[in-house]
Amino acid sequence: MKITRSLVLRFCGALCATQMLLAEPEKAREVDSLIPVDDQAKEPEKPVEFKTTLGFKVKPFDQWPRKLMSSQWPPIEAPTTFNNHFEKPETVWEVDGGYLGSFNGGEFGSALFYADRNGHQWTRILAEPVEHCVQVKGDRFLLSGGLGHLGTVAGKVFFLERTPDGKWSTKKVLESDFGIPMLIGESRTRRFGDDPEERLFIISFGPDGFNKTLLGIDGAGAVYPLGEKAPDDKKKPKSEPDPEPDKAPPKGN
Repeated sequence: MKITRSLVLRFCGALCATQMLLAEPEKAREVDSLIPVDDQAKEPEKPVEFKTTLGFKVKPFDQWPRKLMSSQWPPIEAPTTFNNHFEKPETVWEVDGGYLGSFNGGEFGSALFYADRNGHQWTRILAEPVEHCVQVKGDRFLLSGGLGHLGTVAGKVFFLERTPDGKWSTKKVLESDFGIPMLIGESRTRRFGDDPEERLFIISFGPDGFNKTLLGIDGAGAVYPLGEKAPDDKKKPKSEPDPEPDKAPPKGN
């Protein structure tokens, strides 16, 4: 039997078509239709340094206490079964010897709890919403948070401190009814002459507040106005001047 070249080509074509029909279709990549295509692979923007209109340089906080991912949360039962908003925490921070857990129930209640690293239950230490937590020094922390509900946007700032006997105490530093206070960074300044450098914890009132003034809180709880965020002073490249339009020769009489 003589096999011609055309017969071989026809057989190869039929084989390729069969393989394509039997192959598993490629799964389409899931794309969020609400996000522009160019932004699909972008990472979230990291906080950057900036200056206030009064000349204070603000930089992001160091990451301590460390905010844990949900997969790292301690396996501790809910502190109450009466309110289903307390089934799991909103945020958990790791501190020496244990964890701080913030439960956010909105208008139905919020609170901050503590649990020992080897403990099996949460202990409530503050019955307020807490969204931000930064270390002041040792076992002393600064907390901020608030609630927006029915046209009211308000919040508070607290000092949280653990005494040598292991008990936690809180002290209110600031209360706002014009925005939710957010801890966004820190700054350094000197008060008078040769005084040691003072650390300031910077408070912003977020996009929902109408007060744009940034506040600084020192380690003793004193509050200072620091002005607003200064506009970006980066010089934009000068655009090339537009070419002069061609001048048409005057028309003759």
